[in-house]
Amino acid sequence: SFGWEPIIYTVSNAEYPVLDASLEKDIPEGITILKQPIFEPFSIYKKFVGKKSTEKIQVGIIEKSKDGTWKDRLALWIRSNIFIPDARMFWIRPSIQYLKEYLKNNPVDVVISTGPPHSAHLIALGLKKKLGIKWLADFRDPWTKIYYFEDLNLTNLARKRHEKLEKSVLKKADGIIVVGEGMKKQYEIIHPRNYQVLYNGFDATDYKNTINYQSNEQFTLAYIGTFSPTQNPDNLWQALKNLSTNQKISKQNFKLLLIGKIHESIIEQIRSYGLVELTDLKDYMPHNEIIEIQKTVSSLLLCINNIKDAEIIITGKFFEYLASKRPILCISPDNSEIQDIIKIQNAGATFSYSEVSQIEQQLLSWMNLEVQNKLMVASQNIDQYTRVSLTKQLSEVLNNLTNA
Repeated sequence: SFGWEPIIYTVSNAEYPVLDASLEKDIPEGITILKQPIFEPFSIYKKFVGKKSTEKIQVGIIEKSKDGTWKDRLALWIRSNIFIPDARMFWIRPSIQYLKEYLKNNPVDVVISTGPPHSAHLIALGLKKKLGIKWLADFRDPWTKIYYFEDLNLTNLARKRHEKLEKSVLKKADGIIVVGEGMKKQYEIIHPRNYQVLYNGFDATDYKNTINYQSNEQFTLAYIGTFSPTQNPDNLWQALKNLSTNQKISKQNFKLLLIGKIHESIIEQIRSYGLVELTDLKDYMPHNEIIEIQKTVSSLLLCINNIKDAEIIITGKFFEYLASKRPILCISPDNSEIQDIIKIQNAGATFSYSEVSQIEQQLLSWMNLEVQNKLMVASQNIDQYTRVSLTKQLSEVLNNLTNA
């Protein structure tokens, strides 16, 4: 739509945590898609730790296994110190060779690498060295500043290798996109240069012809996505227990809906607080169904990882939460960029991980508005976060690169 024709290079046989065929509708007719096979060590890993060959490896699963069996710990050490920058490293050299030949016969104006996996950036780095082509590196998550990096049990040699590769990408790329202002500030410290912020955003067409919110006697607080231990909101469970004990909520007027990959430690804590009756657990659902649910629940729960440097985290689903125009109950460490956006957009309420009574009062207030059919948010100017708006920004970045 903005004068650029994408050619996609991807894998033909990758291990994915989940597949969602409903997203295929977003691929236009006539797009050139190049696919090459990849070797990944996940089948070996699954045999080693005793998992079924059909079992999916979830995002971060090896990182979180450090406190498990000796096999889990060994797998973590190998993943951290041998597979650098990640388990897709075996795709780097074959991809550079394949794309070098392809690009000689099919020249393009710019190569965009998007990661993680950061192996994709190293493919682009190799092409930059061999062909001198313009290159835009797109970081959807940090590299050495990702929240679990310090838990990887890295040797000094491996850590230096990660840092060296990351700096090579930051220095050699002609342009760099990051996912938020916090990440931009962080990367400016690692390597000072100009970084462009491009949020994840949402697809406005997903929200056409969807069911709009209607008041319900049962207030539903929904969490959607992966729910990891570092996001576990003990204060929310305490608040819900207090409300239940004081007979302010019951299964007749309140439901906690959790959809996605919910870590067992979170489920266990919900049990320990006696909240099972109030809770409805559902596994992964197709994206188009999720959009419908987001628009029809009373409120959406967002928990930002309770970790150091949490201010850099801006999840992709946050913008879909915004587009749903349901009040967001956000629990986050202080100074997160998401907190600021919620306040600016008047899109909900934000709380720290220590606040309990404040969450209780907020939920009671929203439940009262729900009964009166007045539980609405009036977010302004969210069009800036649509994929069309963001793609326009991306096209301007590409125009500037090619005109430089």
